[in-house]
Amino acid sequence: MVSEGAEVIVDAILSMAKKRAEEIIEEAKKEAERIIEEAKKEAERIMMAKREKAEREAMEEVMRRKSVAEIEAKKILMGAKKDIIREIEAKVEEELAKISEGVGGINYEEVLERYIREGINVLGSRIVYVACRDKDREIVRKISERISRETGVDIRLDDKNIQSLGGVIMRNEDDSIRFYGTFEGRIRDYFDRNQRRILDMILGGG
Repeated sequence: MVSEGAEVIVDAILSMAKKRAEEIIEEAKKEAERIIEEAKKEAERIMMAKREKAEREAMEEVMRRKSVAEIEAKKILMGAKKDIIREIEAKVEEELAKISEGVGGINYEEVLERYIREGINVLGSRIVYVACRDKDREIVRKISERISRETGVDIRLDDKNIQSLGGVIMRNEDDSIRFYGTFEGRIRDYFDRNQRRILDMILGGG
């Protein structure tokens, strides 16, 4: 959604997600430790079995297995962090869906107006088409007419509807330029840009 609105929602959810995130990471760490411990035990078995062979050959095998175990442990922790991000994204989507239904703490009509004005600036065309959800057509029509009177830009409601949590997709007359102002797009952009910050907030930089 709008950047500042998204940050408010995400930050609120992060504080709630912290405990869940700690649980996920703790489980992942235990699994990672188990894998590394198993690798150590396997290494000991290898050393015992290869006493007759050159010590160097046995040590190389031990180091190889240790490296594999450490890589697997890192993959587990990385997967856990991705799970945390996915859970937070899902919660944010739930909150955004509430906003588009008029039950959130943010005025959905204002969000749509801001997106449409932003789209006009991006497209830079005197004629633009705006597509929205079927249930938003009337409110988008009203907003578009108001902005058209103010700016002189001919804003036309696209015949096609979009499947989205909320927001609009806009294009210029020949469809050579598009502007994506959907909740889903804003969520992806926000998390792509702030993933490190989000993880630092809920895991303390872990």
